[in-house]
This record gives sequence, structure tokens and C-alpha cells, in this order.
Amino acid sequence: MDFLGELIILVAVTVLATLILTRLRLPPVIGLLAGGALAGPYGLRLISNAHDIEVLAEIGVILLLFSIGLEFSISRFLRLGRLLLFGGLLQVGMTLALVIVGSRLLGADVAQSWVYGFIAALSSTALVVRALEERRELNAPHGRLIFGTLIFQDLCIVPMVLALPIIAGKGGGNVWLDAGKITGLALLTVGLIYLASKTLLPWLLHHISMTGSRELFLLTTIGIGVGIAWATGQVGLSLALGAFLAGVALAETDFAERARIEVLPLRDVLTSLFFASMGMLFDWRVLVSAPLTVLLLVGGFIIGKGLVATVAAMILRFPARLAIMAGMGLAQFGEFGFVITRQAQTLEILGDNETRALLCAGVISMVLTPLVIRLAPHLAAGSRMLQPLEQLLGVQRPDTPDDDECPQGGNVVVIGFGTAGRLLAEALRLNDIPYIILELNSETVRQARALGEPIYYADAGSVEALRHYHVDKALAAAVNINDMPSALRCLKGLRELAPDLPVIIRVPYEGRRQRFVEAGAKHVVTEDFEAGVRVMVLTLQQVGVETSYDSPHLQLVHKLRDEKAAESSGQI
Repeated sequence: MDFLGELIILVAVTVLATLILTRLRLPPVIGLLAGGALAGPYGLRLISNAHDIEVLAEIGVILLLFSIGLEFSISRFLRLGRLLLFGGLLQVGMTLALVIVGSRLLGADVAQSWVYGFIAALSSTALVVRALEERRELNAPHGRLIFGTLIFQDLCIVPMVLALPIIAGKGGGNVWLDAGKITGLALLTVGLIYLASKTLLPWLLHHISMTGSRELFLLTTIGIGVGIAWATGQVGLSLALGAFLAGVALAETDFAERARIEVLPLRDVLTSLFFASMGMLFDWRVLVSAPLTVLLLVGGFIIGKGLVATVAAMILRFPARLAIMAGMGLAQFGEFGFVITRQAQTLEILGDNETRALLCAGVISMVLTPLVIRLAPHLAAGSRMLQPLEQLLGVQRPDTPDDDECPQGGNVVVIGFGTAGRLLAEALRLNDIPYIILELNSETVRQARALGEPIYYADAGSVEALRHYHVDKALAAAVNINDMPSALRCLKGLRELAPDLPVIIRVPYEGRRQRFVEAGAKHVVTEDFEAGVRVMVLTLQQVGVETSYDSPHLQLVHKLRDEKAAESSGQI
């Protein structure tokens, strides 16, 4: 069958599998992996030549990292420096060391132990970034740590690939000289990308935009992303890292938002093919022939690797709850682990049995990743068990006093200091209304405190923290947290401590409003509904209909929403 026919079959099987699994309330990415496994060579064998599909999938990963880079300016990227360097170094170094020692104790030779360590140290950038994006946690403290660590892991691909021939005993005499040349070329490439972001790219995109051709702008944008990724690949860096750097370069221009919007649909299609192609590597026969081996490997990827990453985060003085969420986010097999595994097999470090078991366990861990990330906030609720380790490492707990002067109530409590929190704090200050801010991002706390804000490093999901800051004596509480499980946890803590406290909470989607109303929020502001109301008012005004936010039009809209919510909860 030709390539187009096989692609259509893969899409059909993947769509069907995703539809069925989403009905079971499982994340769509599990359906993509399951569809690939069904259609692949170890499933129904509907795909005979997976190479061409893997090429498209690789482009999908490039576009995914490229679009993420578009949201990271160079200044923002530099702010990740500590998390990227120290977080990544700790996670990779600790995982590598523990796996090498453990493998040797279990009887693996030196070369195999190093390969196992390399594979275990790498996580799935494409899978985790997508999951964090869907949950809107990429900019949360644990999300920033995860992302910085993933970028560091991508940087580690270069020395790992260079080290494999040496480990296998097949390295030439000039290996270290070659490594030095590649490192120099890599630094030169990064420098050229930075210069291009300041000079060539703005000039080029300005002239392309002047043509008024959307097709030409899209083609140029994709060409820049794929071209820079290819260039970094030629000097030994990973394609994914090159694509991310290309996005960072474009983020410095005035065309970043337009580029992101144009690339988004194509990116989603090709990234879906990537997950399907990963699913095609799943060989169910290994589960029958060596179930214990696969189970141990899956447990190692998720539990063992998750614990190591959690401890690494705590060494960086992250609170236990955030450290657990970061650790669980990094607990899986990575797409570059497939590269290491295949190369180790070619160099005869790993045999066929070891390779098949690793790939099988790897795919299973990737399937479980969205579920693990979804469950991470609930697992983090047990962070009290790690209090002795927090004390040993000198971690500053966010639910303990960090200031001698503690507010005694009679104020408005602003929880979360993003855009909405800043706007509210400014309004309260202008009206001489006392307020305090509780924030879990230590860097945000440091910067805001330097500007004189009454801000405290605190986990608002902790009843102890809320009690310490006398929230039960507050005038009102406004919750502005992007992470919905954390926002719900915070709301429940507020209700437990102060049942009559007016709580105003912001959530992204109208479909989640009723859940927070039932949990005790007095007012739930949904971003999509409020944005829709704003668009409606402005549109009516533009066509000559006088309206405002207390007009009959708005009263009708709110009435219809309340009736719909009542119907869905069974009250009508």
C-alpha cells in the first residue's frame, strides 16, 4: 500500500481509538498512542512502512518545540537559567548515578549500565510540554522547573551520543577532538541564532508581511523553524532544541504572536502523528514473554525516576508539594530515549531482548504520563510525609511564617499574583483598602516585595498557612490560580477555615463553573464567558445598540447561564 493510503488508515484508527478513550475520560494523547499501537507492525499490521510517518512525526515535534519557543523571549529564557542549569544537572546527574549503580548490582555490565542511565535520565519533552499546556501549568513554579529540566536534558543528548562509541569500546583516537569541535560549533550556532533574532529575522518578516500573503508568511515561518532545527542538528545538537531556539529567536520580533497562530493547526496535526508513531513501537508480545521485566522497568521510569526528580527539586529548595508535582511530570521514558536505545543496539551494547523490553516499557510509561500528571496534585497532598527531608535540606515551607510581621485580618486576601492579581492589588491600593498577597512562586515574591507589596510566600491550599495569615478574619478572598486542582484545593481550605468568607475565584472555562459554585465560591468568574460578554457588548455598541454591563441583554445572558447550570446539576 502506498504512503498516502497508510497515512489515511493510521489517521482513521487513531481517531477511532481517541474517540473511544476520551468517552472514558482519558486524555486524548492516550488514544493517539493506542491508535498507533493498533495500526503498527505489532498490532493489526495495517502499516508496513512506518519510516515516512516517523519523518512527519519528527517535523511535528520540531513545530511543537518551535511554537513553545515563540512564547519564550530571550530575557524570559535567561530567567530559567538557575532552574535549567541546576535543576537539570541535579535530575540528570542523580538519575544517571543511581541507575548505573543499581544496574551493576543487578548484573549488567559497565556499558549497559551507562546506557540504562542515559535512557532513564531523559524525559519526553513533547509529551510533558503538551500536558502542561493543556493544564495551563507551563508557567506555574513546578511547570517552569520541569521545562528548564527538559531543555537541559535536550542539551545532554550531544555528549550522550558522543559517549556511546567510547562506552562500546569502538571510539577512535580523535573522539575528544571531535567533541570539542562539535561543542564549539554548537556555541557558534547559538550565537548566530541570537544575532539573527536582532537583525535578519525582523527585517525578513517585515518584508514578507508587507506582501499581504498569509501563505508566504506561514511558509517563511515554518522554513525558519525547520531550517534552524536542521542547522543545529548538523552541529550535533538535537533537532528539538534547535527548533526551540528558533522560536525563542522569533519571540524577540514583533511577529511572534502571528507566527504562533499560523503554525498552531499544522503543529497539532503533526504532533499527533508523533504520538501515533511512538505507539507503533509497542510490542505486546514482550508483555507475554517477560512481564516482570517490563513491570520493573515501568516502575523504575515512573516511581523511581519520579522520586529522584522530587528529591532533586527539594535540593533546589522547592517545597515538597511542588517537588512532587515536578517529579511526577518528569517520570517517563523520553523520545530521545528511543534514539539512545536504537544506537546502543546498533553498537551491540544492548541485545534484541533488552531493546524490545525497554521500548515496550517506555511506551507504557508514556501512556501513563498524562494520568500521572493529572494525579500529581492529589499525590502532592501527602507532602507532609516529606517534612523531615524538607528540614534536613533547609527547604523553606510555604505554609510557615516567613516574616516577623504577620497581618491580623481585616483585609482582602489576594491569592496568586499574576496579571489578574496585580490588577486587583492596584485597584485595592488606589481605594485605600488593606490587602495581602499569598503567592507560591518565590521569585515573584522576591520581586514584588522589593516593590513594597505586602506579599508572602505561602501555599494557599494549606489550611495552616491560611490560619497563620488570619484569612478567617479577612474581608474577602480572591483566588487567581491557573492550576485548577490547586484552585479547588485552595477553595476547600478557605471554606474549612472560614465558611462565611466571600470567595471570588477565577477559572478558565464555563464548563467548570458549577463545580466551584458547589464547592462554596460566592462568585466564579469564567474567562471564556466574561470574554464572550465583553465581545458581545462591544459588537452591539458598534452596530448602534446602546448596552452596558447592567443592561437587559446581560441580565438575559446571566439568566440563561444560571438556568443551564441548574439543569446540568439536576435542580430543574
